[in-house]
Amino acid sequence: MTNFFAILAILGAIPIVGWVFETCCAAFDQCRRPGKIIKANGQKIHAVVKGGRAEGHPAIILDGGLSANSLAWPLVEAELSKRYQTVSFDRAGHLWSPPGKRPRTAERNNTELLSLLKELDIEPPYIYVAHSYSGFLARLFAAKHPDLVAGLVLPETSTTEVAALLMPDAAEFKGMRRSAFLARFGISRLWRMFAKGPDVPAGPLKDIVAAWSKMTATPRGEAAMHDELVTFMENGAQADKVGSFGDLPLIVVASERAFSDFPVPVQMTREEADALNVNTQKALCDLSTCSEFWIADKSGHEIPWDQPEIIVRAVDWAAVQWRSQQDGDDRDGKTPS
Repeated sequence: MTNFFAILAILGAIPIVGWVFETCCAAFDQCRRPGKIIKANGQKIHAVVKGGRAEGHPAIILDGGLSANSLAWPLVEAELSKRYQTVSFDRAGHLWSPPGKRPRTAERNNTELLSLLKELDIEPPYIYVAHSYSGFLARLFAAKHPDLVAGLVLPETSTTEVAALLMPDAAEFKGMRRSAFLARFGISRLWRMFAKGPDVPAGPLKDIVAAWSKMTATPRGEAAMHDELVTFMENGAQADKVGSFGDLPLIVVASERAFSDFPVPVQMTREEADALNVNTQKALCDLSTCSEFWIADKSGHEIPWDQPEIIVRAVDWAAVQWRSQQDGDDRDGKTPS
């Protein structure tokens, strides 16, 4: 009988120890945040501002994918901040930002972003760089605030055709909610600690990926991914209703092997999935009369990590096009000084 109660005590202590472990790790994570917490439209958002604003240059908004958020951009920021003011941030619930109000619609995300920029005193115009998931958000932001946006840079951006193939089913959504619950007791964090992570060479990117792996294995990180996927297709449908951006500088950068980072849909080969991904992104160039389509030939889906230099060049291209439109000059291809 004594052994029985001892076993019950041990079993009861395990979740308590796990909760304490997760709480302590989360507090330590917050102490290491690279930016600052800003209250924007009632939502606290973690933002990283770098560089200075040169005369005649737009500010650069860097919006990451479903889970990477601000950790998508350190390699890009290192170069862009030499001549632009950049702001990267974590949408509600991700990385260092506290959870936000539901549902996590594009309208809510974009309202919080606009409020964040005002609180940071970062004046327009903006070149909006949006990777993956955030492509829908960027397109809707530009459509609603055309007077604020100087250009769109969309590396490996989401399209509804590809998103529909990758969306979780009901069972997978249930599994995500279960993961968010177990993460409260440190299960997800422990799993990430001992599981074999991505094979990344030593250097800055290895540190970035390690931080991302830890920060996404949290209760709010797991919940934030679930909440954003719930509204993903709705955001995409709204973005697809945008008819035209006129002559807004727009550049789409795609990878021909993005599905090396994704599970291939059962009804397709990898080659077919990659071709669909490239072609649907290329079609977005029809949204503007001032657009280009580039291929990131050294990258999978994670272009900000794999090939950051092509995003830097794309931002420069968009900035030059915008400045040419402002003063009537023809300086296509030149990098802002």
